[in-house]
Amino acid sequence: MEAALQREIRKRREERFFWIFAVVILVDFIALRSLSWIVGILIILMELILLVGLAKWLGIEWIAAPFDRLIEKYSSTTSKGATPS
Repeated sequence: MEAALQREIRKRREERFFWIFAVVILVDFIALRSLSWIVGILIILMELILLVGLAKWLGIEWIAAPFDRLIEKYSSTTSKGATPS
């Protein structure tokens, strides 16, 4: 019974995330047509960061994990380059 409840909670959280994602895409499609492309790219990058944070908050690790690895890889290469010799 408890396992079924946990599965249902997980499914509802995933569904909530996908609805939010769909609304963000729809709003982007409508709003970004009138903006310059550089502003559009900056807004999309900011939204991507917020959506990954939302996925983590909702406990959807299969969405957040690849971005975590990418951030760790990028931060490790930049921190190696920033260390004084």
